[in-house]
Amino acid sequence: MAEFSADQIEDFKEAFGLFDRVGDSQVALNQVADIMRALGQNPTNKDVTKILGSPNADDMANKRINFEAFLPMLKEVDAQPKAPLTTTLRVSASSTRRATAQSWALSCASCCPPWERRCPRTRLKPS
Repeated sequence: MAEFSADQIEDFKEAFGLFDRVGDSQVALNQVADIMRALGQNPTNKDVTKILGSPNADDMANKRINFEAFLPMLKEVDAQPKAPLTTTLRVSASSTRRATAQSWALSCASCCPPWERRCPRTRLKPS
């Protein structure tokens, strides 16, 4: 399991407290995945359900845990191997870039004065 520094644990505890809607220093089980994602982890819902012990829908909404119970769960998620995202991101970035350039090219004439050589926002030549 991963070990966290005292500063990290303080930051985690502060973030955990932001999800406490009642003020009892506890959160509902259905918030655990959101807290982990807010702390930079990316567990699947299946992983979180497994870590929580496969609770039913009623337990997910009504049962609450404190930070001391949450921290070992966070350590378990942090210790899981991370899949490389470089290939996926490269494909997504290029397709997004193309779609963005096409959609912004239509509106570039309205945002750029005619004397601009290139739109500062889209880097396209104004029409």
